[in-house]
Amino acid sequence: MNIMSSTPGPSSSDRTAALAAARTQLDDWTQAALRAEEALQIPKHLMSFGKDGRGKPTKAEGSLYLSAVTFAYAVWESYVEDVVVELTKLVSPLITAELIPEEAKTLLAEKSAYELAVHPGWRELWIREVVIAAKGEDGGRYGMNTASFKNVTELFSLAGIIDALPEYLPCGKGTALGKTGTLPAKIHLTKQNEVAVKHGIDLLVRIRGEAVHTATTTDALLKNEVLWWSGFVRALHEEVDKFARGEALRMLGLEVPSKGEKD
Repeated sequence: MNIMSSTPGPSSSDRTAALAAARTQLDDWTQAALRAEEALQIPKHLMSFGKDGRGKPTKAEGSLYLSAVTFAYAVWESYVEDVVVELTKLVSPLITAELIPEEAKTLLAEKSAYELAVHPGWRELWIREVVIAAKGEDGGRYGMNTASFKNVTELFSLAGIIDALPEYLPCGKGTALGKTGTLPAKIHLTKQNEVAVKHGIDLLVRIRGEAVHTATTTDALLKNEVLWWSGFVRALHEEVDKFARGEALRMLGLEVPSKGEKD
């Protein structure tokens, strides 16, 4: 893959200006995160039609809750696909040879020298391969089929973002997630008042699968639990977005804001 190192990028002056613009862009939420936040208002709105309290949902309410939790999962899946593509498109034109992630090199290992150096060039090929891995292509390969912990981790790695998912999310009484809805029966807090992200994602994937394929779930869904799942997706995509933007900055050789600085 030495040919990638010898393929020129933008001129020094153009790259400096583009890096400044990328720095500004990466200091704030991605467009994928902003769309996810807007979309998560929909499950919240749907829940306003259900009764308060812990009584057994009516059949109509049960269908409403299934729709809401399925939509919350869809927001998570869409966010992952969109943010990986968004960040790859931002990083690829500007990254220098010495900072090319090994995952990108591996992804392009079977491309010809002509494809890498001339047309379409390794930078465009990297973007193209990430788009296909995330969203698929017409008449060809499928994209990410399910936004499970494993699949999401692997997709982010293709963009050079390793271990994108946090191990835990804070869920104490003073946290945003802790104030959201009611903790589902199969979600348990650690001694540090945190929830295990892998377990949470995999459980959400299972609930979504049951809802879509059988129009029911193994465990009854209550209104406040559905609200919690929306809060879980919100807290998760926010943590992932912060981390992924930081990794994009590192790939561009830019300083990563210290914890606590404005996002």
